[in-house]
Amino acid sequence: MAKTVIHIENEKNQNAASVIRQFSRRVMSSGITRAAKKRRFFARNTSELTRKRSALVRLSRKVEVEKLLKLGKPLSHRKRRS
Repeated sequence: MAKTVIHIENEKNQNAASVIRQFSRRVMSSGITRAAKKRRFFARNTSELTRKRSALVRLSRKVEVEKLLKLGKPLSHRKRRS
């Protein structure tokens, strides 16, 4: 990724709030924040083998639950992550 340098100089009689506002505008116009937000939640595509394995796990779990329901046994609830 290319490095983007944003340079703001404090002019004469310019208060800190206006310098920060000017910096914020430059950052927004350069697209740095948009690119960072885009990368933040990027998730790689899972492989076909991984998808098949997870489908098999879901299927076996479903069969087990149906079997327990037919037998009238209570379902064992999984512990929640805390």
